[in-house]
Amino acid sequence: MLVIEPIFEADFADCSYGFRPGRSAPGAPAALRDGLKDGLRVALDADPRSYFDTIPHDRLRQCVRR
Repeated sequence: MLVIEPIFEADFADCSYGFRPGRSAPGAPAALRDGLKDGLRVALDADPRSYFDTIPHDRLRQCVRR
């Protein structure tokens, strides 16, 4: 985690809250309210239940190797 988190964290949008350091589900509604005040017109909510069970691990390993 110490090695790959900074690499992937650099690519995430600031508005992304899922499994991010210093961010959590309880903080997402406040960020959404702030975004609406700033003119946000689109918000996505996803429940990736069992998503990690379906990741193609061979491709994931290749990405991590790079």
